[in-house]
This record gives sequence, C-alpha cells and structure tokens, in this order.
Amino acid sequence: MAILQTQPRGVPTQRDLRTEVQDFLTTFAKALAASDGEAIAALFEIPALVIAEDGVIALTATEQAAEFFIAAARQNQARGVVSTRADVIDLEKIGDKIMVATVRWPHLNADLHETAAEESDYTLRRDHTGALKIRSVLVRGIETPLPATPPRTKRPTH
Repeated sequence: MAILQTQPRGVPTQRDLRTEVQDFLTTFAKALAASDGEAIAALFEIPALVIAEDGVIALTATEQAAEFFIAAARQNQARGVVSTRADVIDLEKIGDKIMVATVRWPHLNADLHETAAEESDYTLRRDHTGALKIRSVLVRGIETPLPATPPRTKRPTH
C-alpha cells in the first residue's frame, strides 16, 4: 500500500503560487488607488527597472518607486479612471525565487465600465525573508476597447 506524501502544515503548495502572486498584485492595486507611497515602496526591491516605450527608468530608492507609481495613478485619475484591478494573465516560474507575471489592469470609470486597459509584465523576486518584491516592470502598453456595436435590426422579408 502506497503512503501519500503531503506538505507539512503551513507550507504552501505549488498551486498556491498563482494565488500568492494575485494577492500581492491586489495589494499593489490597493496601494496605488490609495496613493499610499509607503505601501507601494514596501513592495519593491531596489534597484528596480521600469521599461516602457517612452524610456527606461532605473529606480534606485523605494521612495522613487512610490513617487513614480503615485504619479502614474494620478495621471489615470485625471483621465477619469477611478478603479482598477490586477488580472493575472500568465505566470511563469523561473527557479525558486523569480517569477514573471503578465498582468492586465482594466481602467474603470465612475460607472465601473472599462474604458481602456494596460498590460505589463512584472518580474517578481523573493527577498531574503521569502516575501515577493517587484524587481522590474515591462509596460506593454494601453489598449482601448472597441466601441459597443449597436444590435442589428432585422430587415423585413418579402
């Protein structure tokens, strides 16, 4: 008779990685929405990079990371974005400490309708305590949803 091998209590299993990353990014989203610089800074391991079409920013201090992402959140708010969420599209585990998450951030207006979305890749790395930290962000760009198509009306047949 075979004996089932299980993880000891309190040890997360492999399938919990996606949930852990989702929870981490949800915390990031909440910190952005609240413009909580201290909470944003705590999610980064420095140095970190932000790579976008417009250029590359080397983040050399946690305060710089907080300022950059608060400014981005305020730009979105000025465009009428009142909320977002982190939708993890893909997650690739690279070794024991590194993973890359592709994340879609829908831009939601006051009616909570999606007006656009941004997609980015986040390279996450476990620090010396095992906590996830952001090491790089590759901004893939903003997509604008297609306008709603009015329903077709049936033509009379003769």
